[in-house]
Amino acid sequence: MLRRRRSDAAPKLSDRAAPLIEDVAQTLQPVARKKGVDLAVDIDGPLVSLWADPERLRQVLLNLSENALKFTPSGGQVRLFARNTSMEAAAEQESAGFVLLGTR
Repeated sequence: MLRRRRSDAAPKLSDRAAPLIEDVAQTLQPVARKKGVDLAVDIDGPLVSLWADPERLRQVLLNLSENALKFTPSGGQVRLFARNTSMEAAAEQESAGFVLLGTR
């Protein structure tokens, strides 16, 4: 049995968000094709680096994308869209957040 030490799962500065999203889409493409759902990736320009555990982030994106495919009817579309965005912090907040899921 493999066990991870807490230090092994520490977040790292990563500029690999775009390849990670593309990898998730490539992994799920056979499922989408079989179900008749169009799975598309739309990455708007270069993405900023972020602090994250790449394995955990991939798992989150994979789970969200699998759910989207599961609940999208045949003939529908699932789009993995990524872009840089900024959020204004409220005066009482020390820092701004980020958007994991959003709508256009």
